[in-house]
Amino acid sequence: MIKTAIIGCGAMGKSHALSCKDSRLIEIVAYCDIDYAQAQLLASQMGGKAYDDVEKMLNNEDIDAVVIATPDHLHKDAFIACSKACKAIMLEKPFATNLDDASKMMDAIKENNTIVQMAHLFRFLPFYINMKNAASNGELGEILSAYSISTNRIFVPTKMLKWAQNSSPSWFLMSHTIDALMWICDSYGYKVSARGIKKKLVSMGIDTYDIIKAELILKNDVICTLEANWIFPDSYPIMAGINMSITGSEGSICTNTADPIMQKATGDAYSIPGILEYDIGDYHVGLRRNMLEAFARSVEDKKPILASANDGFETLKVLCAIDESLNNDGKQIIIE
Repeated sequence: MIKTAIIGCGAMGKSHALSCKDSRLIEIVAYCDIDYAQAQLLASQMGGKAYDDVEKMLNNEDIDAVVIATPDHLHKDAFIACSKACKAIMLEKPFATNLDDASKMMDAIKENNTIVQMAHLFRFLPFYINMKNAASNGELGEILSAYSISTNRIFVPTKMLKWAQNSSPSWFLMSHTIDALMWICDSYGYKVSARGIKKKLVSMGIDTYDIIKAELILKNDVICTLEANWIFPDSYPIMAGINMSITGSEGSICTNTADPIMQKATGDAYSIPGILEYDIGDYHVGLRRNMLEAFARSVEDKKPILASANDGFETLKVLCAIDESLNNDGKQIIIE
């Protein structure tokens, strides 16, 4: 069993902790957050010790691995400290929020031979695994184009994230779809152009984009059209949804998680029961558990990582190019 600590005890940290409950492969033994009360609360609920300092936790705890789930712009310091301490790392997306931080993190990986798995969730979902398989086994012929639209309720940037002004719909949503499309199409990003709209959230005092649209051309000439929109009204039944399609010379494949396969309507409410995360009795299963246990197997059995640090770094380069294009009136950016 892999003894693990969670760094960052907000929404994502809590989700990862819950997903590990009763796992036979991974045990969470410590929780760390600069807001000590957050770490204490999670430790009291799940069992384990609470810390407010990463270095102190690394010095005091006998752990094999960490899950870094801090806000996006706070990944670097915790990552480098854990790498130097020779801990395996599962890192929440995105890899970092700028190329300078990312380069220092990649240097740390090389210097310390660190095992890193990105929390690129789509690689652990049957929808996208089927798309990858169809593309890889030649069913679709030569892949020509791809399309993706990602949506969030406005609840996400206004209430769920306290740091939305340090993010955007591309960093928060496209980080998933960019990685998925590059993985499915078996190529990294080459050219990017993007435009965005800043109106609704700015009017609410949150200085970030409402919607971003981008065109990404991969090195194998696949043209990807992406949209990220996180101002859907809170009355919308889906908190988060993805509509994605892949088209080749001989076929196409698509999926739409915004079109639920299960719906529930009662006298006073409409809801969509969870199909990705759920309990069987008192045993929690689903998407994040699959991802965390894949990470644990890679660490324990030295099996290949399913979403590598380099995949995270390549996704970051696309996200940085999107920002550069947004700041230059949609200019096409060549990715080095």
